[in-house]
Amino acid sequence: LQGKGYSNDYINRTLAAGRAALNRAVKRQEVRTVPFIPALESSPPRDVRISLDDAAALFDKCEEPHILMFLMLAFNTLSRPVALLELDKSQVDFENRLIELNPVGHKQTKKYRPTVPITDTLLPWLEQAEQGPLVAYWGRSVKSVRRGFNAVRDAAGLAKEVSPYAIRHTMAIELRKRGVPPWEVQGLLGHKTGGYRTTEIYAKYD
Repeated sequence: LQGKGYSNDYINRTLAAGRAALNRAVKRQEVRTVPFIPALESSPPRDVRISLDDAAALFDKCEEPHILMFLMLAFNTLSRPVALLELDKSQVDFENRLIELNPVGHKQTKKYRPTVPITDTLLPWLEQAEQGPLVAYWGRSVKSVRRGFNAVRDAAGLAKEVSPYAIRHTMAIELRKRGVPPWEVQGLLGHKTGGYRTTEIYAKYD
């Protein structure tokens, strides 16, 4: 996997899946013993961010409505892309100006989905959206925006390293640069109390 250019973090996730399968086989008494599978050293965090001009270029080059809505949601909520693709208008509380990123009945996982405020910029977009998935293509939910996002990114002349997830990273940096308290950034990112160290990677921008 390293020879194919995969990061240590990707390899560790692959090893973890294999490790879990082997341990499950032991519990089911399908095998007697399993080998020890070590983990690799974690990859250094990638510092891929988008400048204000680059963000503007993304919007300027965006022609597909569903990609445009994704960009609006991503820049205004700091949410992980997968949560936005599963976001339904029923999760929007207009009375209290809140978006419940975790739908009713969906169990919270380590990738915690918080409830975030609706910004003044995003509010009219949500009000005009039709019922159902907010990121929709011809009324249907979208499983991935990578292809559409990459097309807009390339048209805007941005680096190949810029991904949908880079928006979340960019906005967390921007909030800290503007003096937003770390606990508020932590709440928006969905970092629980134990994840405070994760939030503090943005402290240097404060």
